[in-house]
Amino acid sequence: MNVSERTAYLISKGTGFVCSACGGFTRQESVRCVRCQRQLIALMAPPGAAQIVAGADTPRCSSCHTPVTAEATSCPRCGRRFVTPQAAATAAARATSRAAGTGRGGVLLLSATILLAVLLASLVGASHDHAQASDARATAWIVCTAALERSLEAPGAARLPPIDEASITHTSDGRWTIVSSVEAQTSLGMPLRQDWTCETTVGGSSSTVHWLTLGDEVLISAP
Repeated sequence: MNVSERTAYLISKGTGFVCSACGGFTRQESVRCVRCQRQLIALMAPPGAAQIVAGADTPRCSSCHTPVTAEATSCPRCGRRFVTPQAAATAAARATSRAAGTGRGGVLLLSATILLAVLLASLVGASHDHAQASDARATAWIVCTAALERSLEAPGAARLPPIDEASITHTSDGRWTIVSSVEAQTSLGMPLRQDWTCETTVGGSSSTVHWLTLGDEVLISAP
């Protein structure tokens, strides 16, 4: 081993070091050889001989407390090798942080996906129910107006308002009640506007008119 006049290497020897220049035995904490006073750089160090002490502002060597960089694997002053280099420790901490962040992100993504699926299912179900109710409402209107026209003397001349202007309600027993008006002709050919009320049950293949009135006249009365 070539050794300069000003620098000597330490060789691990039990609990201390031997200067490679003069053979003098020195302690682990020494920066210079106690015999020849040459600056010492550690070549080998026992496990745990030196660690990086993380300070408030910058990491430091635990032996001589010299500030070191994050990538340092040995102290630039005393030459002690770090058992856990600062770069490796920093990388490990960052990897752990990234893994934790990824795990939390995965849980949040899964929760958002489940919530979105539930919302979509609710919207689809609500849309389907609304469509069925709209179809039943229109069917009730058609059934009642057809029964009304059959009861008029001149159904071809009758004028009914649009379905949107009628009052249509759905009761708990499944019946539809419609209140509207009609402009029809009397037996003398005179126009007459009258209110009418109809109550019907709309089924899959058949519908029943339970009640139908025109003005004060009851046209249909069924249970």
